[in-house]
Amino acid sequence: MKILKLNLSFMWFDITGSPDKMFELRRNSKWIVSRLFDKSGNPRLYDYVEIKRGYGHDAPKKIFIFDSISTIAFPYRYLFLNGCYFDVTPGDFLIKFH
Repeated sequence: MKILKLNLSFMWFDITGSPDKMFELRRNSKWIVSRLFDKSGNPRLYDYVEIKRGYGHDAPKKIFIFDSISTIAFPYRYLFLNGCYFDVTPGDFLIKFH
């Protein structure tokens, strides 16, 4: 069983998993690319996505079934019901789960 583990701050953790946010957005960086793709550039296949609030060993977490990874093609502002927003740029990643 392969699990993609991601950490979030509390404001994003609280809305993740709601009908408004069944995905995670990540900036294109060496770190996230190493988690999402193997050394040949092929997408890694995960069974689950674990979203954890913060970094403590006892921090709350949510586990979802992994769906897919896609690359953002156009700039876009994701606006969520709680008023938070996230501006993506081409090359950023969208990680879908349910």
